[in-house]
Amino acid sequence: MFTVGIRPMVDPTSLPPEFADSRQRAIWVMGELKYAGTSLNKIAAENGWNRSAVYRALHVPSFPQEQAIARALGYSVEALFPERYDAGGNRLHRVRPLGQCRHVDVTGNDHAREAA
Repeated sequence: MFTVGIRPMVDPTSLPPEFADSRQRAIWVMGELKYAGTSLNKIAAENGWNRSAVYRALHVPSFPQEQAIARALGYSVEALFPERYDAGGNRLHRVRPLGQCRHVDVTGNDHAREAA
């Protein structure tokens, strides 16, 4: 076991329990985060995200938030959210490159832009 603070880190080769649905996983994640001395709200604040974005990532694919949650629990993203990856370990949902976002300007033109 590896240690971080007072809570032993999870062995990187271990897997979280299997869940019937995202709601069960969300309940388990929130309990594990509380045990670790953190929360989804703290993860959001540390990363400058709205707390609803982090909560939503438990049910809807959102790679940066998934990474932060998995890191806080000591699991890989693939282990914590296995339904979001194929058998080869490739992500099933698109991940937007860092620094790019979708933007709709006031004229209604939808276009990608570089983040400042």
